[in-house]
Amino acid sequence: MAFQMTLVDINIRLTGRPGGKDLLVPGLVSDYGVVMPLLHYFEYIYDDFAPGTLKPIRHAFKLFFQFTEATAPDGFGSRKLHGRTHAEHFLSFRRAMVLGTINEESLEDSSGLRWPPGRISKANRVVFYLTEFFTWADGKGANDAQRFNPVVQPSGYQDLMARAAFEHRRSRAFLGHTWHGSGEHVVEGRYTGRVREPGKVKGSTKRFPDAHFLELLALGFRTRSLSNLRDVLVTILMNKGGLRVSEPLHIWLTDIAYDPKTEMAYVAIPHPSNGTAPGLWGSKYKTRAQCLEAEFRRRPRSKLGSGNPEYAGWKSGVGLIQVLWCEPIWGKYFWRLWQVYLRRVQELVPAASRQHPYAFMVFAGKTLGRPLTTAAFRDAHEKAVFRANLVPREGVPDLKNLGLTEHGHRHAYGNRARNEAELSPHLVQDMMNHSSIESQKSYTLKTWSEKMDFLSSKITRMHERDDLLQEFLQAFE
Repeated sequence: MAFQMTLVDINIRLTGRPGGKDLLVPGLVSDYGVVMPLLHYFEYIYDDFAPGTLKPIRHAFKLFFQFTEATAPDGFGSRKLHGRTHAEHFLSFRRAMVLGTINEESLEDSSGLRWPPGRISKANRVVFYLTEFFTWADGKGANDAQRFNPVVQPSGYQDLMARAAFEHRRSRAFLGHTWHGSGEHVVEGRYTGRVREPGKVKGSTKRFPDAHFLELLALGFRTRSLSNLRDVLVTILMNKGGLRVSEPLHIWLTDIAYDPKTEMAYVAIPHPSNGTAPGLWGSKYKTRAQCLEAEFRRRPRSKLGSGNPEYAGWKSGVGLIQVLWCEPIWGKYFWRLWQVYLRRVQELVPAASRQHPYAFMVFAGKTLGRPLTTAAFRDAHEKAVFRANLVPREGVPDLKNLGLTEHGHRHAYGNRARNEAELSPHLVQDMMNHSSIESQKSYTLKTWSEKMDFLSSKITRMHERDDLLQEFLQAFE
């Protein structure tokens, strides 16, 4: 049986809502029209999920839609028209995502889907997204949507493991001491649960080489234009301040001040939506979201759709990011450059012509004065890497594997704080704005060559009888 259902991804603007604001959400159109339950669900969860998460949820819904139409076009259920219940059907769906739908021996596929084997991690995410949707649908009056993945009584082993996992998470969470004990933690099992994934080999993350940082600044951003100065400031915030690439894009011009005690730049970034509005705005508006709406007719950048070029994520779980200079001298260098930047911005883009409060903006072309985008900075950073001759111009070098992407700076910051300055894990957790102390491990693992250098310098016992070792080796030659 060949699969014939047509499914088209679209974006839908919801207007005339009770709150008055329009929403742009992902949608799905089938042969029967717009899939309305999914649309209503996105409207319900819109404020609780990052815009970029809605598309993976749509994709999960689309996969299940396709699988159901391909394998049970006439329905199934209590009479088991196709030999399985709703729960068995959903379990078959998860199995098809992992194992594929193509017969390995005959290479035939009766469903017509032609799905290759997939990752367990993706199947687990899809099952989670759909189960959350089923639960919401039942709360809105659906006819037992959870029958696809009903709650089941967990086994004693599952209950024990779930409670142990809960205690592990609580012990490492920033406010874990406020959580209820595991004895009060309700363990809920599902007919189609999470599949345990194979363990991953833990390796060091790729960090920007410290030896090349000054080359990047001096040779990569060498035109000394205002655009280059902007990119230098953002790069310093990531490499010496530990920020993620999206976080400097939330900085307002008023978020950077001079600290006379340390003679450094004090950089504090409030939450893009709930953070306090600065200065005189603070007396009129409680939050930055309110200020942006009233003064600039803008939404916080973290609330823009992921398709909007000005979207910038906010991953940190804290309400205020304070930049802690791992190398304090760079807090002073940053302030010197920041004063030059402010003066030149005022000359090129006066305050009266700006339609936003953000510090980093575009200084050329049709988008002059608009907020700097993540894509534009990444492009500028990549060009700077090549301009500084940090990689050969021939071929297609893997910048990520070399640690030369913009995120490599944050990894360099974490490694410097933990392994070179030997700061405590809890202090590094605070410096990097991690909600869990475990998060920093991937940033501070040593590379293979660093491990070998350490072993070579520390272990000498094997070389005490080098003459005997050489005699032993020569015996086999």
